[in-house]
Order: sequence, then structure tokens, then C-alpha cells
Amino acid sequence: MTDARRPRSPRAPRSSALSASALASGALLLGALAPWTPAQAAPAAAELFCQVPDFDSTMDYPTTADITATRASNGTVTLRLTLGAMPGIVPLALPATPVSATVSATVNGKAVTLSGKHTTAPLGVRAPIPAPPTTGTVSATGSSASVSVTKVAFVATALGMDVAVTCDTVAGLTRTVNITDAPAPPAPKPPAPKPAGTTTTAKVTVSKKKVATVKVTVKSAKVVPTGKATVTVLKGKKQVAKKTLSLKKGSASLKTKKLAKGSYKVKVAYAATKKFKASSKTVTFKVK
Repeated sequence: MTDARRPRSPRAPRSSALSASALASGALLLGALAPWTPAQAAPAAAELFCQVPDFDSTMDYPTTADITATRASNGTVTLRLTLGAMPGIVPLALPATPVSATVSATVNGKAVTLSGKHTTAPLGVRAPIPAPPTTGTVSATGSSASVSVTKVAFVATALGMDVAVTCDTVAGLTRTVNITDAPAPPAPKPPAPKPAGTTTTAKVTVSKKKVATVKVTVKSAKVVPTGKATVTVLKGKKQVAKKTLSLKKGSASLKTKKLAKGSYKVKVAYAATKKFKASSKTVTFKVK
């Protein structure tokens, strides 16, 4: 650059009286520019000139910049700016740090504001400091757009201090950007069919040897149910027999041991499945 107003390099701020915490806080924002993701095309070179008013400090900031524009199905264009990371100049390790960014730009001459924020992971000494990519929306027609970024502003909380940094564009942030169509959203999955209702019946026959056979049948409107049914045989409150049966073609049977004379109750419970609702039936029988 030949501009006589250009400041010193990032490692030589004008003010030599800055404390370590002030230097760390100011440098945090000056370096808070997010790296591009590998899935994107290689970003082009760009350069910013940044100021930290709280510390009367300025610096040049050579970087890379990726600008994309994506049109949604409703015609709205989302502009996304991702700036490359700056070499770390913070002489101290930093804890997780909230960073926000605001970008002033135009798209085909229309003003648009981009913004983004996140909290960084803890950072080592002189480690690059990421910031969130920024996005904003604008109306634009055609397959490309003229994009011009004029200012980038950062605010971060570092070492207990809120620090603001503003950056003016020096080069590389006025471009013609292709507008791509966003992928169509996937078709919604059809709702899962509701379980069908069932009706359970139980028929009891008693042999001459006083052995009871309980035949269970479960029916549904269209499909023969599958699954399991639990049969419990009671004499008063005493449980005489209990077994869980697997249905075959909607039916299953249970035989008891020889039973004493008296009145009995049979409770049948068909368990619900993904396709069928639960149902139950209670019947009584006598052994003479």
C-alpha cells in the first residue's frame, strides 16, 4: 500500500502505554475473524484497516474473505461473509469469549446489514481468534449481484472488558457474486399410520376331565392382528393359571391343569403394538 495514512503493523500499536489486559482485549477483536469452512471455495484476498478507540490503537489487517449469496424459494437472497483468521497477537491465554460482528454492505446498491455472534473456545497464547460468520438478507434479481462491504464492527468481552473495534475496507471486498439457489427442503415424511382398533374375545370349554381350554381371538377391521395376549385364570382371588401367548392368525389357546369344582374368571389382555391398539376381555365359566 502507498497510502501515507496507513498505520503500523498489528504487532506495533501506536500506544506503548497499553496494559497487558488492554492489549489482549483490543487484539481479541482485531483478530476475531472466522476461518472459511473447507466445503466452500477458496476465499479471495482482502484487507481491512481497524481502529480500537478505547485504546487509541490502529492496525492493518490483511485477510481472506468469502462472500456467498443464496436465494430461497420465496426470492429472498441471504448474503454471507466469512473472513479469514488473523494471526494471534494476544500475549495471554483467554477463556471462552463472546464475540459479535456487524457488517455494513450494499447489494446492487441496496443497503444491507449482516450480523453474527458466538462464544469462542478457550484460546492459547497468540492463537488465532475466530468470530462468527455474518449473514443478512436482501431482495435481488438475476443470477449475480454486485456486493460492496464498507465496514466491519466487532464487540467482544475479553478479560472482563467490553471492547469495540471498527474496520474500514481497504481492498478486496467489492465483488460480483453469483447467486445460487438454496436446495429445496426435503419432502415431509408421511405421518405414521395410526394403530388399528382391536376386539378381543375368549371362549372357554371344559373337558370331562375338568381341564379348561381358553381360546383367545383378536380381530381388527382390515388386518389380522399379531402380537401377544396374556391369559389369567382366577378362582375368586386365587390365580389358577397365567400365560402370555403369541397369536397365530389372530388366535391362541391356553389349557389349564385339572380344576376343582366352582366358578372361575378368565381375564384376557391383548398388548398394543405399533400397528394395533390394546384390547381386553373378561369371561366366567363353571366347573361342575
